[in-house]
Amino acid sequence: MASLAVTLWNQGRWEEAEKLEVQVMETSKTKLGANHPDTLSSMANLAFTWKGQGRHADALALMEDCAQARRRVIGEEHPYTLSSLAAVADWRGEEEGGDGVDGGVGEGRDVDVGAGAGGGDAEAVDGAVRGVLRGVGHVDEGQS
Repeated sequence: MASLAVTLWNQGRWEEAEKLEVQVMETSKTKLGANHPDTLSSMANLAFTWKGQGRHADALALMEDCAQARRRVIGEEHPYTLSSLAAVADWRGEEEGGDGVDGGVGEGRDVDVGAGAGGGDAEAVDGAVRGVLRGVGHVDEGQS
């Protein structure tokens, strides 16, 4: 279901993606627990969808909760934590009248929906995080 939600999101079918993402997040909370890494990924994905729908305040609040939980659960330096923190910084910048860091709704989205803290394609995650960090000035172009 989570993969289908990502596909719908990538097609710009925000409402359909949102319905699935809410269902995935609620099921994950029930079955895995509110602080499980997969639940936190579904939370981040829903925040990106809300952002794409123009629900900026809701998206920011959810991503802030996700970032805080990720700090506790998977650590400050984990790529998914860094992605959430970068999104929060970017979205706060937009609220303050700027264009944000990267201006992109999808940057940092957790597309590896089933990986949790220990699995997934490490190279893809590393590349995505470097892209986000490059956007906020934390990685030089030559380091990728």
